[in-house]
Amino acid sequence: MPAGSEGLGLYLVPRRLDDGSLNRYRVRRLKEKIGTRGLATGEIELQGAIGFEVAPPTRGLRIMMEALAYSRIHNAMAAAGVQRRAFVEALGYARQRQAFGAPLMAHSAIQVQLLDLQADWMASLVLALTTAQSFDLAQQDAAQQIWLRLLTALAKYRTAEDAVRGATSALEILGGNGYTEEYPTARLLRDALVLPVWEGPANIQALEVLRLILGKSNAGGLFERQVAALLASIKGEAAALAAPLQPALQSYRQALDHLRADPAGGPGHIGAMTALMADLICAVLLLREAALEETAADGKQRFALIAARYIQARFGRRPHAGPDLTADPVNAAERAMLDSERIVD
Repeated sequence: MPAGSEGLGLYLVPRRLDDGSLNRYRVRRLKEKIGTRGLATGEIELQGAIGFEVAPPTRGLRIMMEALAYSRIHNAMAAAGVQRRAFVEALGYARQRQAFGAPLMAHSAIQVQLLDLQADWMASLVLALTTAQSFDLAQQDAAQQIWLRLLTALAKYRTAEDAVRGATSALEILGGNGYTEEYPTARLLRDALVLPVWEGPANIQALEVLRLILGKSNAGGLFERQVAALLASIKGEAAALAAPLQPALQSYRQALDHLRADPAGGPGHIGAMTALMADLICAVLLLREAALEETAADGKQRFALIAARYIQARFGRRPHAGPDLTADPVNAAERAMLDSERIVD
């Protein structure tokens, strides 16, 4: 038997045998968890249990890692769903809750918070869906595997982090009510906390990005080419929103050159690099949707408004610069978008 991970096989152990009897294993204990309490997690002892080989030793870990990559995309989808639910709960509450003589929705501070929550969840959605599409393409074309691995790491990182932030933001809008079990936001936050942990936390995703962009596959150059190509494909009014992304892409190039020159220092800087890459790909994907929206018959500009807010939040301000107090924090089109948002489909 090979030593280390090469000696691992993969086996399916059924709960019950063909005759209906329980297989020979014992659940030692169920673990108490912060959230996901409806999904039991336990420690299992195999006691001569019957199992079926899925992959023999030398291939077991490889198959498990392939499954892990697939489940990271599931994680990204779940994170986008959490953010959508958080937005819906916060929006519905803000429409009916009165404060200072008016609904919460009438206050610009709440409108800003809702719009930021909406922009983040829409960014997570387009990133998760694009990653899922890349998974399908990679099954047909092996050359797409490197792009899929990079996109999966970025999607897992960005969507999970924003799911926690989105659930927290929704709870804050509900205030003390949101902290009680009478409203779903408390459970939403508890369950969201596992999303950055499942399938590898942020540092693991960042190290995966580091391996890819500094590896023989030159995924760092691939990312630059993909983002540049997406930017070049954006036409019409949406293209005007892309101006802050060119300096950001240049910053990425400079950071990549620095990492290539000093790979030993990569682990200390890759967290910031991963965040920049995730923000860039999300912004470009939102702009692509905005450009497609311009050609639609209904004339809606929802993605343009969302992309503009996302880009302003992630790329529009200089480091340590204060807010622009001369600008309207919420424009008329954004208010109309919130007012028209349906919370029940």
